[in-house]
Amino acid sequence: MDLEVLGHELQFIQDPNSKHLGTTVWDASLVFAKFLAMTVTL
Repeated sequence: MDLEVLGHELQFIQDPNSKHLGTTVWDASLVFAKFLAMTVTL
């Protein structure tokens, strides 16, 4: 998944062979990226 934050393209990738797959990584990554974007622009 690609997401633009502060003019930079971030790419979130999870290893499909990992034994620790789950939705938490994706949700946490998106929330953190949005937090960074909001914090820097304040």
